[in-house]
Amino acid sequence: MLIFHSAPIDCNMVSIYQDAMRDLSTADIIRILAKRHQLSSEDVAQMKSMYIDGNQATRPPARTDEEKKNDPRQQNIVVEGYSLDYQNADEIVAPILRNLSRLSQQWSSQKYLAPYTSLIGPSMIGKTRLLMELSKHVCVIYICLRPTTSTGYPPRSSLADLILKDKIDFIELSTAIFDAVTAFFTKQDMTINAQDRLKEWNDYCKPPAEQFAKDVHSKMVGPKIRSLTRPVQALLKATQFVAKSGLKVLLAIDEARELLVQKPSSEVSPFRHWRRALATVPSKCGFFAIMTDTTSQVSNFSPSLKNDPSARPTVGENKLFAPIYNIATIDVLCNNRSPATWENLLAKERLFSYGCPFFGTYIQCARKTHDVERIVEELITTAEAKLLCRSSIELGANELTEGRIFALLGSTIQPQLYPASKLNSELVSSHVAHCLYIDQVRERIVADYPSQFAFSAAANGFLASDEARWVTCIEQLAVVLRQGLISSGNAGELASRIILLLAMQQTMRKVVLPPEDNTESIDYIYSVPLVDFLTTLTGLEADKINLGAISKENRYTLLTEGHIFWNHFINITFTPGPDDFMQFLYRGLAVQCKPNQVGFDQLFSIYLKRESNPELNKDDITFCGVQVKNAKSNVNLKKEGPKWTDKSGKININALNPYLVILIDCHGTIQENKIPTSDESHRRGTLLLFGLSQISCLTTAITEALETLLAIDPDIASFSNDPEIEKYVKSVLPCAYPTRISDQKILQKRTFDSTRSQASNAKGKGVQQNLDDKSDVMLGSESSGDHGQNETAKTKTQDNIKTSKRTGNKSKKQRGRLFPQKK
Repeated sequence: MLIFHSAPIDCNMVSIYQDAMRDLSTADIIRILAKRHQLSSEDVAQMKSMYIDGNQATRPPARTDEEKKNDPRQQNIVVEGYSLDYQNADEIVAPILRNLSRLSQQWSSQKYLAPYTSLIGPSMIGKTRLLMELSKHVCVIYICLRPTTSTGYPPRSSLADLILKDKIDFIELSTAIFDAVTAFFTKQDMTINAQDRLKEWNDYCKPPAEQFAKDVHSKMVGPKIRSLTRPVQALLKATQFVAKSGLKVLLAIDEARELLVQKPSSEVSPFRHWRRALATVPSKCGFFAIMTDTTSQVSNFSPSLKNDPSARPTVGENKLFAPIYNIATIDVLCNNRSPATWENLLAKERLFSYGCPFFGTYIQCARKTHDVERIVEELITTAEAKLLCRSSIELGANELTEGRIFALLGSTIQPQLYPASKLNSELVSSHVAHCLYIDQVRERIVADYPSQFAFSAAANGFLASDEARWVTCIEQLAVVLRQGLISSGNAGELASRIILLLAMQQTMRKVVLPPEDNTESIDYIYSVPLVDFLTTLTGLEADKINLGAISKENRYTLLTEGHIFWNHFINITFTPGPDDFMQFLYRGLAVQCKPNQVGFDQLFSIYLKRESNPELNKDDITFCGVQVKNAKSNVNLKKEGPKWTDKSGKININALNPYLVILIDCHGTIQENKIPTSDESHRRGTLLLFGLSQISCLTTAITEALETLLAIDPDIASFSNDPEIEKYVKSVLPCAYPTRISDQKILQKRTFDSTRSQASNAKGKGVQQNLDDKSDVMLGSESSGDHGQNETAKTKTQDNIKTSKRTGNKSKKQRGRLFPQKK
């Protein structure tokens, strides 16, 4: 490794990187070199002078989208990944194999529609690799129907042309396939063991499998039959070496969405024709079929029976087998070793090993010959494309569909949409959400986004590059909230997660980029000092931030040693302790607390980086607890304040460590920090933020969007913007709405008061007019810290925030560029 300090710069260094990293700008390459080799500012300036200002190096032309798509290097990495040892097979493959075996023995034409199920899971979770692993245990007839234009892996099977041919007889086709498989095993050497016999078959059947396709074609000339009983019985006899009982043969159709395309000659899709053919398979014989695809929804292959147009009136129940979705490959590439140092903590190859196996496998294979920085850039681009289900690089705010919006929000603030089955199905099929539950009749689907650092980094970069994207997402969140798909009681919690994430994004940029390079793109994979985060959040200098009654020593420790590292939230179901906060730190996440958690709504880790102890240690972990209030009335500090403690929350960190509490009172009048003191007061820093006007990281447009979100009333009469519909709803629900004149006046006054309160908050003033004509509340007279915060709120004018240009135009080309704010 060549390291530059004051020594002369090797003129070939940037050129080498330019050739290797054709998708990155020269400025990005210099930034990578500066960080990787610890270059001095003089070296960086000299590089910029030579390679940007002087244009000394001739940069290779950027690759087109088609070149990236067909990059043989990337394809080779993916192919190599498929050859790696399968991890945790006992916990993933074995249960699914047992389930398939059980289903094959349950098959009966009197009870079920056909002997098949569907494999449900997001892209990159490992569905195809699972089928390949199953083929080591049973005979898997694997057929990939990938489109001819696709460059994915595995490639399209040669047999796909015959299967997708118009006017194909699927009983005749299935018979030919089964007869070809039977012939293969009949010709084998019967003396070799079962594992070797299956390996020979898998090599023969591996796509594109031209010979297998030719053999099937040759079998299509046989006599016409109307049942699969004879060919299936012959097939099972030829494969009886596989197992004494249970599943012997699995017909696996990958990229099965091609079967859903209706042919000109029929009103029924090829999938339904094939399903009717499979219905003639003998009962409980050891044969089963499975359909898998990424972009198809659950209803495509496993609809509820009442929605299945191909179901014919027959004797029996005509049930469908439940889809399989428990592909538990999340974190299989993570080792159990904790990072020893802060440098290990921030290692990108470690962070990208969390989540689905694709990212960790890709880095593992690619790092042998390629720079990790470039690999991470490629993976973030891939993650963004998968999240948004798009091939083009640029998407404007007006192109964000509901699915795309909740893919972005799911990977960052994780709103829970459990009642929204249709949306959840779309998120699984097209936007890499994970299916958590499907009910027996397949009418309720629950999905969520687990902690995956690659997707969170991609979502942060996309959202931070254009303010209009954030605004669009918040507005759609308000729509879903109004429809009751998310509880209205969660509005404040969702708003606070957005606020905290915005502050974190802006702090990362401030820490990573010098002021003169504020337009550069970054990956949101950085830790930041706690003091910088608080400065971004409040707009105050460190010495002006009022943290309440905390001791000077503990305040100094928090603000000088405290570091935070996270870029997304997850929901938890327990009260965390020190070990859990270390795990949150390792994964780079913050948490939304369990319902009714005492004292706090959100939590994130704070690590006290002490020079005397460079190794990560649980004794140096502490936390920040966030309490959110969205009520119109002021928070009662005397009543609520004592709950905001380590002891009351039962978190139990090191008793010597200070911790931080942030109150976000979305509507409250500014109050002095007069929380009752206790034996924990000297350890606890308390930052009180009253109203959105006190939050410095918000622009006018985002503030307005958040105010709409916070004001949501999930009244069904307000679902429609049409006043006639509202009038109609109230007419069919008598007694549910006020009818007396006095009640109407009260309702009108409440609406007027609410409007006045929101307008007052939006002006950003430090003094709020009391609607009962009481005297104004004087602020900051007793606390210099409060006074500083109030003065900042008063002077927060248009030159301090940037008004959103919500035109729906395409976003900046630099991925990860944060929307600029004038200072």
